Amino acid sequence: MNDFTNKKPHLPEIIRQPYQLTANFIKFKFSAGENRIVVRILQRIKVHQEINYTPQINLDGNVSLQFHYRDLLLDTDNAKERLDANLQGLREKTLPVESIMTVDGKKEKSVKLIGVIEKPEWTKNRSHVQINLDSGFYGFLTDLSKGYTEYLAESSFNLTGTYNIKFYYYVRQWLQTGGRRVTLEQFRKELEIPADKYTTNTSSAFKQKIIDPAKDMLDEIADVSFNYSDVKEGRRTIGYNFKFYKTNNKAPVRHNVERVEEIFELL
Repeated sequence: MNDFTNKKPHLPEIIRQPYQLTANFIKFKFSAGENRIVVRILQRIKVHQEINYTPQINLDGNVSLQFHYRDLLLDTDNAKERLDANLQGLREKTLPVESIMTVDGKKEKSVKLIGVIEKPEWTKNRSHVQINLDSGFYGFLTDLSKGYTEYLAESSFNLTGTYNIKFYYYVRQWLQTGGRRVTLEQFRKELEIPADKYTTNTSSAFKQKIIDPAKDMLDEIADVSFNYSDVKEGRRTIGYNFKFYKTNNKAPVRHNVERVEEIFELL
């Protein structure tokens, strides 16, 4: 096993993920538990980048990362079975990643289907898990040339509910603009809401099912949140006007990857 984690690197507070991952978060059907694993992977990747560490690629073309199982769960959660389910869910996911393929000596744009993780491996005492990343997916996560979303890792990690997490990424993506005015159709597209959902009383349904729950959770947990108002055309709501802001929630504290006892000391 790779002994990199024995060096007890500090997890960075701020991380960046490719915008393609942000833009397709709902489409790729990431659960909150799966998102937590991806957040920790991104933190470890940033540690690699900060210390100019080049991960080793094994004979299967994978990059291996080790974690104490508690680092991949909420502080209030100790269910390894749930972690197993999240790891299995990530293993079953295949993402389309833009690539270049050589055909008859000429380079052509292509789409490569890449698994998120490969064959997670547990120690016998179930204290640590090794996550193997396809080298292509590792490259996808480290390539920020086509845009990225920057956010606080612990804010994303602690959120529950897929749309709450997506909304958090949405606010972080547009935070520097101060706000965003969108039509109902724009909102549906940008939040990846399926066309066959909330087709009647759409504006009210969006608010009740997505916007208001997201605001409540971001206000309580995250480093950013939003206010909003309806955009009217006569008496009909045709969109929303969002105003984004930073909250007063305490910034997350750095902790060591492997030292679970230190995590509990921070509670």
